Amino acid sequence: MPALWIAHVTVTDEEAYGKYAALAGPAIAKHGGHFIARGGPALARLADFRINCFGHVGDGNLHYNVFPAPGKTRADYEHLRGEVKRVVHDLVDEMGGSVSAEHGIGRLKVEDLERYGDPAKLAAMRAIKAALDPAGIMNPGAVLRAA
Repeated sequence: MPALWIAHVTVTDEEAYGKYAALAGPAIAKHGGHFIARGGPALARLADFRINCFGHVGDGNLHYNVFPAPGKTRADYEHLRGEVKRVVHDLVDEMGGSVSAEHGIGRLKVEDLERYGDPAKLAAMRAIKAALDPAGIMNPGAVLRAA
């Protein structure tokens, strides 16, 4: 089975700058430590962050949470939001992954799927969507950009 790395971004905790999760499947033992070892220093080149990283043994999810440094707030880092996301997603993509873990793409990560997704798979998804929903009325803009 090929290694599968998946990352997604959600911001639900008021304190958190952003929450990033990577799914490694059976390859977590092979790549998880490399991801953790490389992620912190890559983000440290942008600013001082606190990283809270934990995972699920059963499904191989590695949650990579980026928090403000002590004494700082999320607002102090707002100008870096896109760059933080790019650094984390680029690293996951380099390790053979995609941009969504168990939470899916939804509307928030459509742009990420377009950037990091396999073009052939995206074309197949669009063709299936067009065949099953030619009027584009079923959940428009979720997973695939609305036409």
